[in-house]
Parts: sequence; structure tokens; C-alpha cells
Amino acid sequence: MKTNDRIAGLEIYLKLQSQILVDELSKKYKVYHVTRKNGPALNNVERVDAVGSKRTFLSILLKSEKRLLIDSCLQHAAAAFNLPSTVCWIGTSPDVFGYEMHKNILPNKEKKKPCGGSMIDSLFFDHDFNGPEHEFPYDNFDIFDLQAVYDSIVK
Repeated sequence: MKTNDRIAGLEIYLKLQSQILVDELSKKYKVYHVTRKNGPALNNVERVDAVGSKRTFLSILLKSEKRLLIDSCLQHAAAAFNLPSTVCWIGTSPDVFGYEMHKNILPNKEKKKPCGGSMIDSLFFDHDFNGPEHEFPYDNFDIFDLQAVYDSIVK
């Protein structure tokens, strides 16, 4: 599969998976979606573009009852505020950057990565932070157990 086709397929898949999760969570919670301006549009969420201020992000974090985060700065902020959260790990490891207080969700073991298991332009991890291809460097789009993610949030 060509890179552009793979990324387009990924975007469709992730939007569908995200929407399934949002549809379920929005029955119980108000859902905020912090994303880039060109990120997918989801229904039943209040969208917050990632170009906002840190104050906005921290306010949302402090006022939230539940949090689903990725391995990013918001999971560190949640830990600093003692706010246990669900964190999905894609590019780094909770053993290095995570916190025991969080429910850390790791990718399914069946995931496949190009370049023999590591990214050629990443020095310390099998992931680089330079763009969409590297933000999801897997051939298998289905890397998280959606039910496990949902259960970790609502239980």
C-alpha cells in the first residue's frame, strides 16, 4: 500500500473507531476533542483546536471527570494534577514516560511496523514525532482494543 493511500485509510479507520467510542461516552459524559485544526471532525464532541493556549488545555483537564489521552504532554499534566487518566501509548513507552496512576493501554502485539521494527530516523525510540506517517507508524490500523479503552474510562 502506498504511503498516501495508507494514511487516507488510517484517517478513515481512526475516525470510525473514534466516533464509536465518542458515541458511547457521550451518553454519560460531555466529550471534548483536543485535536489539530486539520484533525477529523467528530460528532457529539466539543472540539478544541490544539493551537489553543496551555491554560485552555489545563482548564479542560482540571474540570474533566474522565480523561482519554495519548502519550503526550497532557498525560504529564494530568499526573502533575493527580488526575488518573486512560493513556493510549503509540510511539513511546509508559515504562519510560508513564505514571502508575494512569491506566496505560498498550498497542496490540499484532501491530506491524515498517523498517524491520524501528523507524530509521528515530534515535531513541521506534517512533519519530515529525508528521502523520510517523505519528502512526503501523501497517495494522487496529492497534488498540476499543472495548478495553472504553472499560478503562467508565470503570
